[in-house]
Amino acid sequence: MLPICGSNVAYFPKVSEKTHTDWFPLGEATICTDAGDYKVVSIAAQMLADDVERVTSARSTIVSATSLKKLPHGATVVAGTVGHSRIIDELVRQKAIDVSAVKGKWESYIVTTVNRPGQGQLLVIAGSDRRGTAFGLMTLSETIGVSPW
Repeated sequence: MLPICGSNVAYFPKVSEKTHTDWFPLGEATICTDAGDYKVVSIAAQMLADDVERVTSARSTIVSATSLKKLPHGATVVAGTVGHSRIIDELVRQKAIDVSAVKGKWESYIVTTVNRPGQGQLLVIAGSDRRGTAFGLMTLSETIGVSPW
């Protein structure tokens, strides 16, 4: 895992182009946001999809969902802002993720994985605010070798 420095609390899981034991298959993952979240989140998700394609030649599908039940099966990157993404808030309510380290902070995010037996793994990026969510997505691009700047 790669630690992210600064005020962000994030350890990115090992990511790979394809399915590999103990690695998140980013090259095969769907990217999911909530249409009710800030516009910058969907822009950053699109940028991540572009970067994944640059690295793997595979285009990530981007979808919008409002609940865990509506997420696609398979590996999924879920990105959202605490209090503005229904999926992130649902994961918090279910105690699947803990956002206490970033809640109420500026431009911070967490990155974690959530296993969904029989449905696929989630790589969750939860931002404290809209910039935090965008920074989390752009930092994921950076970890795969693409500078978002």
